[in-house]
Amino acid sequence: MHSTNEQNEFNRIRKQVDKQFGTETNKALLQLRDHADDVIKGGHSSSVQLGQMRDRADELNLRNYPDETLTEYLASASLAAQSSSVKDNVVRGGQKFRCRKTPEILPGFLKEGFLHVLNAEQGTGKSCFVLGLFKALRQEQTGEFLDLEVLSSKNWELFLIARDMPRESWFEPLANYGLLTNVLELSKEDEEGDLAEGVTIACSDVPYTLSPDHIQEFREMALASVAKGNKPLFVFDSYRSLTSFSDAEERSSKFADPLQDLYTAMGGTGATTIVLHHTAKGQSQSVASSGSGTSRMGSIPDIVLELERMGKNSDRMVIHSSKRITPTNLIVLHHYDQGHWESKGCANAWMEEKRLSLEIAKLSTVKTIIFEHFQTIWQDQ
Repeated sequence: MHSTNEQNEFNRIRKQVDKQFGTETNKALLQLRDHADDVIKGGHSSSVQLGQMRDRADELNLRNYPDETLTEYLASASLAAQSSSVKDNVVRGGQKFRCRKTPEILPGFLKEGFLHVLNAEQGTGKSCFVLGLFKALRQEQTGEFLDLEVLSSKNWELFLIARDMPRESWFEPLANYGLLTNVLELSKEDEEGDLAEGVTIACSDVPYTLSPDHIQEFREMALASVAKGNKPLFVFDSYRSLTSFSDAEERSSKFADPLQDLYTAMGGTGATTIVLHHTAKGQSQSVASSGSGTSRMGSIPDIVLELERMGKNSDRMVIHSSKRITPTNLIVLHHYDQGHWESKGCANAWMEEKRLSLEIAKLSTVKTIIFEHFQTIWQDQ
């Protein structure tokens, strides 16, 4: 049995130990809470954020701290960030109302840092369109594309996420647009060339998708590019092939979920994004901002572009824009072998003719319905 003096000494040592380690634990918890603020600022997905919190907890010898508590820290940090943002960004009468101008990299069609969806039938040249655009952008002097001055710079960097086609299908267009040089035929089966500086391409042999994890990877690629002083241009070709993991029907709202995730992730990175989307023949506007069915495909992006042939067998096409940009249209001609897009002037007259044709078609439908209605009445008499 312990003496009174021994018991008192034991209690004194235990209090000292509890005080020392309790203080260290409190310090570690404070550091973990502060880390939650930094994690929220990073803008990563919730699963990545929790992983970052777990890593930091392990570093602070808090390995047994439950995920529920780490999630609570993240939620508190997120709420604090939102409250601060509301307080700082609400503008009241008498205060200055300021915003940053968004430069147009292709006047009337594309804006830097925006997410665009380019709709067109398969085979109209969507992929070559972005190659021509990048070729014009990556110049030291002022470049031109479709007779329009573009926001050119040697700092433009192209990330071509090209799940839609294999390498052999990309070889020729890359060479035609000068993005593949020193082309050699190694054998009857093989050829090679040097990919231009500033171009990164992932063809169908790279299993990229628009899954949350891969979207997070694209965000990190964009942030790394901007950190180096570059201007990243991300092209996703095509939306359908990159969302093949989803069983959502194209006309369902769920079909647009990956696009919403991409929009959220790429926002604020400084990257300019173009998503290429195949539409059914004769329905290039099926996912435009006013389209029915998959209306979310048109409501999510900042700008919607449509590329469509002027006639069934016509080489000429019309490209037009809508949403957060002054609506613009041009008649264009694609010279594939020369790696060149030519502007043939304004398409206002053609657009108006098309609009009238659609209105007439609607009236014809109404007339048919009315006639069938009266025909039913006549038969009953």
